[in-house]
Amino acid sequence: MGKLNIQRTNEFNNRVRHYRIYIDNKKVGTIENGENKDFEIEEGKHVIEAKIDWCGSPKVHLEIKNGEIKSLKVGGFKYGKWLIPISLVFILLSFLLEYLYDFEYTIFLVYPVLLLMVYYLTFGRNKYLTLTSEI
Repeated sequence: MGKLNIQRTNEFNNRVRHYRIYIDNKKVGTIENGENKDFEIEEGKHVIEAKIDWCGSPKVHLEIKNGEIKSLKVGGFKYGKWLIPISLVFILLSFLLEYLYDFEYTIFLVYPVLLLMVYYLTFGRNKYLTLTSEI
């Protein structure tokens, strides 16, 4: 048997939510924020995937040999840590400009961020998480 080590990044987004880890479409466990966890894995080729709610990561194909240890790193999507702070800044800026200068179109500042969120919750749902090989 081999060992699969999965390290989850420490992130603000999804902090209280657990990622479910799947090996060959079978749930083998969960991993918490900032946690490092080992999973026993049979020798051979496997497909590894992480999921959270209806979103997930791209599938990672790996081959493991007896006694071998493979490492993967799982986390939120690439710009996830910036999405909430930037959204809040744009929303506050929108309200301030509208209130102070009676500018009615500042809500359009929020649209790119909203569209990015909608993308990751619909078409890009299997890219919401990243699952990469650690060397």
